[in-house]
Parts: sequence; structure tokens; C-alpha cells
Amino acid sequence: MIAEYSSLKPSGNRVEWFGDSLKNLPKKCPLINTLVFFHCPCDGITTYKNIRW
Repeated sequence: MIAEYSSLKPSGNRVEWFGDSLKNLPKKCPLINTLVFFHCPCDGITTYKNIRW
């Protein structure tokens, strides 16, 4: 299981990222059988701004 699976908006194409990851995950990690998507539009800090990890 992967919990809180998501992607940041800056510096990338989220639609492409999700599509690629969902297509490739079963091949690369066949034991993962559950994903919990996380999206909170009210969280502008992590959703729409670059973050310095």
C-alpha cells in the first residue's frame, strides 16, 4: 500500500506523471495493490508552489 500518493504542480505535468506511474507501477512493484490518492486544493503551499526540500 502507498498512502498519500500525489504530485506537485510546479515543474512538471501531473497528468503525464500520474499516467506514467499508474502504467508502470504494476510492472515495477507488483506487490503494491493499493494506492491512496491525496489532493487538497486548499493547501496552496504544497500544491502550487516550489518547495525546497
